Amino acid sequence: MNITLCGSKKHGNKVYDVLVKHLTLNGHFVFAPAFGPEDGDPLSEVQVDKIHDIHGDKISRSNAVVVVDRTGKAGFYIGDDTARFVDFARKHGVQVYFLSGPDTPTLFDQNEIPTELVKATA
Repeated sequence: MNITLCGSKKHGNKVYDVLVKHLTLNGHFVFAPAFGPEDGDPLSEVQVDKIHDIHGDKISRSNAVVVVDRTGKAGFYIGDDTARFVDFARKHGVQVYFLSGPDTPTLFDQNEIPTELVKATA
C-alpha cells in the first residue's frame, strides 16, 4: 500500500522516522514530509505553496494517509494545513487513519502500535 504521513512536524522527526521504518518493514511504500517551516529554516510563501503542492501530489498517489496527531503530554493536535490535507484526501477517495485512532494498528503486522512509536509520542 502507498501511504502518506501527514501532520505537523512539531511532533518531532522521531515520530516520522519510526513510522517510516515500521510501515516500510511491513511492506508499505511511505511518503513522508521532507521538511517544513517547523524545521526552523525560514521559507517564502512561494516555497511553502510548493511544499503543499508536492504533499498533495503524494496524497493523490496514495491509498492511505496516516495523520500524526499525537503530541504526548499535550494530547492531540491537528493544525489547519493538516485538516486541509485530510479533507483533500477524503475528497480524492484516500483512506485516512489517525495515529490516535483505533484502526491505525491494522497498518502493522503486529496489530499494535510499535513500542518505539509510543515512546516517540510520549
